[in-house]
Amino acid sequence: MTAKPKYKEFVRIARKRIDYWRQVAVRDFTEDLLYRLQQKKLSQARLADKLGVRPAYISRILRGTDNLTLETMVKVAMAVGGKLRIHIADQEAATNFQDVFTADSEYPVTFEEIGPRNSATRRNAFSFTRNASGKPSCLPFTEHEGG
Repeated sequence: MTAKPKYKEFVRIARKRIDYWRQVAVRDFTEDLLYRLQQKKLSQARLADKLGVRPAYISRILRGTDNLTLETMVKVAMAVGGKLRIHIADQEAATNFQDVFTADSEYPVTFEEIGPRNSATRRNAFSFTRNASGKPSCLPFTEHEGG
């Protein structure tokens, strides 16, 4: 057996375990949190102040070493000006989230497209955004392969 089939078998087995999917969720949450911190130009220390916790706790969150409750995740999301979104998808589905503006709101909403990978039956999807003049426009939503 060559290295590539051995790795594929390893991943196939790992994907059957709860800890694999927990780690995927932790990675997604921490990546989103880091992105929001950068967007808002917030330091980990400032986030800790906003939450009333020690900076070491924020470090543990970002390392993924604490098993966070939904309430804690919501508090963290709100502290960085976000909201927590949870979605259950088929394990073989590629799911993409994109923050967009609705035509009647200045606040972003999450739009998603879900479908099995390599599916001929995948739905067409569009996102509504605002163009440079501030008017709503509709754009095709394209999937990021490998996600």
